[in-house]
Amino acid sequence: MVTECSLNLEFMNYTVITSQCKGPKFPVKECCSSFLEFACPYAEQLNDLSTDCASTMFSYINIYGKYPAGLFSSQCKGDKEGLECPDMPPNSVADVNTATTTTTASSRIWMTVALFVTVLLFRGRQSHMRCMLNIAPSKHLDRPGVSFCSRTTYTENAITNAVDIYRNSSGALHFMASNNDCGVRDFDMERYQLVQLFRYLWPVNHSSLSPDGKLVAVVGDDPNGLLVDSSNGQTIGTLKGHLDYSFASAWHPNGVTFATGNQDKTCRIWDTRKTSESVAVLRGNLGAIRSIRFTSDGRYIAMAEPADFVHVYDTKTGYKKEQEIDFFGEISGISFSPDTESLFIGVWDRTYGSLLEYGRTRDYSYLDSLL
Repeated sequence: MVTECSLNLEFMNYTVITSQCKGPKFPVKECCSSFLEFACPYAEQLNDLSTDCASTMFSYINIYGKYPAGLFSSQCKGDKEGLECPDMPPNSVADVNTATTTTTASSRIWMTVALFVTVLLFRGRQSHMRCMLNIAPSKHLDRPGVSFCSRTTYTENAITNAVDIYRNSSGALHFMASNNDCGVRDFDMERYQLVQLFRYLWPVNHSSLSPDGKLVAVVGDDPNGLLVDSSNGQTIGTLKGHLDYSFASAWHPNGVTFATGNQDKTCRIWDTRKTSESVAVLRGNLGAIRSIRFTSDGRYIAMAEPADFVHVYDTKTGYKKEQEIDFFGEISGISFSPDTESLFIGVWDRTYGSLLEYGRTRDYSYLDSLL
């Protein structure tokens, strides 16, 4: 199992590379020399087979520099023994990892990329050549255990509040993580790589991607939510109306309507074509709305309070028809089955922990005409 890197790669000084390796031409000499200047001091850690240091480093380099995939592997080839690192004294790079970083003066680095597998090898005077591989998780579905394990962020406030799994426009499997450090991170699940990182002014409690993959609803520790562009994280609209912090969001299959759940005991319905005000306000009984789901056909929306109550609304009636499910227990989450026939409610009470299933009832009154 690949473990998390001991280096704090998120907050390194990537301007060493980005200030010299610039598009659109990406000059080979400047790009390769700046890459070596940045990477060589960390040869030992980046070459460790058991960690994700190499893939994480490339993820952040590509994010901060907005480089095309495989740029450095295609440009920086060197000779058959690899790229020679410049002579550098131990602990020569001023960075957050300085106190623990050493380097060998005559080390060499060899790097290549084949298909979707990243291979990174370092060779020093006293070291052996080793490689780091990132293998698509689909190749490990027949194996027990965890295929990959890594922290999403290295800050102290590193709580991951929500995860949204989806497929992008090319069919690749991704997930979007909402973090307490004010970040929304998009990960490629097949390559175990961070693809994008968006920063906001407050801790993000939930984010959800629109069905067409173009928009993201972002809510957190602020009364106002955001509708942002999924390609760059830029704000398209501000969602004003809630009175407290928000904890949930969800999209209707039509890609136009979406919902947000808040600590003010309401779920607000929004229209992407007019975000200045909400379309409808759905009210709970006792607590914050912490989980929201639409059925795959868009007919119903369910919202859950922290405990005891789940509310189901009929979207075709303008959210006027409601069924309230009342039971005993704290709610861990809700979900509809893909065929819309079942609603599942997770109860995480220590004594009565369970998974409740409710079946969808249908009106077959049209059959009466046959009797």
